[in-house]
Amino acid sequence: MTELVTNAVRHADTLIDLQIINNDGQLLILVSDGSTAVPAPPSRAATTARLDPDRAIGLILVDATADRWGCRRITGGKTMWSALNIGAQAA
Repeated sequence: MTELVTNAVRHADTLIDLQIINNDGQLLILVSDGSTAVPAPPSRAATTARLDPDRAIGLILVDATADRWGCRRITGGKTMWSALNIGAQAA
């Protein structure tokens, strides 16, 4: 999920905040930045078409590897997040 951080650094050009949370078998990765630009989800057609490596490849990788992901607006920017099911923790 380093793509979320890479995208924030490359495209937001602001300070970023990274949070990684293990929530009872689900790994949550949250990357907040000061940009209000919300990326469009990659289309399935884009995964088979010619890709521009400077544009949509990061979100295509996130879409292919995360169980769920999304974006939410926050005061002064946005938070991109992804969730990975990693199994329940041993007691």
